[in-house]
Amino acid sequence: MRTSTILALIVFSMLTSLNSWSQDYSQNNATRIFAANQLDAVVFVGALPTYVADKTEVQVPPVSAGLSYMASPVFGVDFLFGHSISESPKHVFTDQAYATWTNTLYFAAIRPAIHFTKRDNIDIYGGMSMGVHYSRMTGNPGGDLTALRLSEYENHLGIESSWKPAFSGFLGARYALTTNLTVNSEIGFNVSILSIGLGYRLK
Repeated sequence: MRTSTILALIVFSMLTSLNSWSQDYSQNNATRIFAANQLDAVVFVGALPTYVADKTEVQVPPVSAGLSYMASPVFGVDFLFGHSISESPKHVFTDQAYATWTNTLYFAAIRPAIHFTKRDNIDIYGGMSMGVHYSRMTGNPGGDLTALRLSEYENHLGIESSWKPAFSGFLGARYALTTNLTVNSEIGFNVSILSIGLGYRLK
């Protein structure tokens, strides 16, 4: 099954579930109405890291945190920071020489978004993420492969720490458990393709 199909099914399932939950509340007993000038702190844990296709081993799961501000009932902007650590599969050079690489990833972005807030307790949103990725690569030589020789292999294979612009779209939804607390889920290409987390209203 293609990745795009999987993501489409995730989105459909996520939105259907949240819409179903929202049926339990009416206009008169809403837990929360999303409106202008609200500020939330958000924390996400990645359920599907962006590097999953590389068959890496997760050392620190992708986590992200930030602030979400509603400028109006239909427009908002988020500031998000993310981090993860993974280790590559073993690269064998000879019978007695091998290496792995640890990728320490940092992510920061500003994310304008359009919000659908017609139903109380639920906010469905989507937008663009504009930021940067910093990937710090650390070699882990094994066997008789010395650190000096490893650096030569890294140059040959093009393995190096780097800064890269990170532009992508995202789609998410959040559901109010209480006046201040929300459960959130998103798909996108930040530090994780699928993220699940919590939000807390500060203002």
